[in-house]
Amino acid sequence: MMKILIVEEEHRTRQAYSQLLRSRDVKVIEACGAWEASEIFTSERVDLVLMDLKLSDIASRDLLVLIQDYDPEIKVIIFGAKSVEHQKKIVPGADDYFDKLQSISVLLEKISNALSSKSNRKLTDY
Repeated sequence: MMKILIVEEEHRTRQAYSQLLRSRDVKVIEACGAWEASEIFTSERVDLVLMDLKLSDIASRDLLVLIQDYDPEIKVIIFGAKSVEHQKKIVPGADDYFDKLQSISVLLEKISNALSSKSNRKLTDY
């Protein structure tokens, strides 16, 4: 089973993404900030980190570097209310980016594509 860590300070958004992914048979771990996320991905296997562009405790760019230094195999998707192009400028080097104005099916496809090297199953199949 794929394991996705969601890093989002806003409880409602974190819960919505968690419920969506759990309904597609994905194990989800939630972190309300970067420090909590770093404790999680260093103590257990995580396949993908779905991370908000704006975090208050550590900049998303710095958390991305920590993840990539710890385990370059962990895929990272940045999401935010800014355009994908803007997100790429703020946090370059992630595996993908998601604009919250895009549809949920776009997010599921991005997650499936990021994880395609680890599994042949697509999240949109459910």
